[in-house]
Amino acid sequence: MDCSEASLMKELQRRLFLGRHDQHQATVKEFARTVVAVCGKSGEETVVLLGTICDQMFEAGRIKGTVYGGDHVEGHKFQGDGTMIDDHSIHVGRDVVNSQVGQTLTNCNNIIQQQPEGEKKNLLEQLQADVRTILDKLPSDKKDKESEIADYLKTVVEQSTGKAPPNRPFYSISAKGLLEASKWVKDFAGNIFGTIGQLGKMLWSDFVPPKPE
Repeated sequence: MDCSEASLMKELQRRLFLGRHDQHQATVKEFARTVVAVCGKSGEETVVLLGTICDQMFEAGRIKGTVYGGDHVEGHKFQGDGTMIDDHSIHVGRDVVNSQVGQTLTNCNNIIQQQPEGEKKNLLEQLQADVRTILDKLPSDKKDKESEIADYLKTVVEQSTGKAPPNRPFYSISAKGLLEASKWVKDFAGNIFGTIGQLGKMLWSDFVPPKPE
């Protein structure tokens, strides 16, 4: 394997493209191990190098829907000598996660910030903050739900702001999904039920949030 930055970028992009969406985190970790083994680089050098590569690929739009700067990749943590310790985290660039989630959250934030000051904007900002807290603190067995949670937020934001036409069944499904996700986070202090309810009443006067199962 050619260990130049350009070749490593091309190879990582190829692996991500061929791999399953829900396996991207594992793909990045496995590629990092390969770089350490084949290119003779230390773990620390690999983290820096892959961080640069991932940032460049993301900003160039070459890995849309794969990785982004978010929280972290569960798994191994590289040490300076290239060894790995299980059950830690490998931080690559801006902490590699799934870019589809990151892009969705960014789009939601942009829409919210375009709204005039007032109650609706305040509620949307609170909802967004609560969803980010949920995503940050999701238990490991619920990490595969990140995209769904971000999409639920997107539906609520778009319908609340007129970016999408009001659709009560879809809104209710998203509300229920966010409420259920909040139950997965231990000691979650947000008020998703109240926020979702107030936003819903701005669309339908008789709206009441559905109860999560």
